[in-house]
Amino acid sequence: QELSALRTNVEEERRRLEDARKELRRERQTLAGSLAGQQGLLREKLHSMEEEVQGHLSEVEEQRAKDEVKRAADKQARKKLEAEVAAHEEDKRTFARERAAAVARGQ
Repeated sequence: QELSALRTNVEEERRRLEDARKELRRERQTLAGSLAGQQGLLREKLHSMEEEVQGHLSEVEEQRAKDEVKRAADKQARKKLEAEVAAHEEDKRTFARERAAAVARGQ
């Protein structure tokens, strides 16, 4: 009778352990699915961030190119203005020489 009770207890314990094992398996599968879902979301977020960064890089490159074109145009305009100033200064000197010559002739 005692042996029969022990066998019954062992069987009950075995069933309890098997149920617990099944429950753990279900939880593991649930967690694995949740983890896979989170990984998918993280991958999507990373991809989105990479696209955003690439967009910003493209904007920066585009602005850099525009700035370079503007710098070149500014440099060219500066050279043109410097040439105009130099020509004006030469005209002033020529006018001063001609005036001095005219004054000298007039005396």
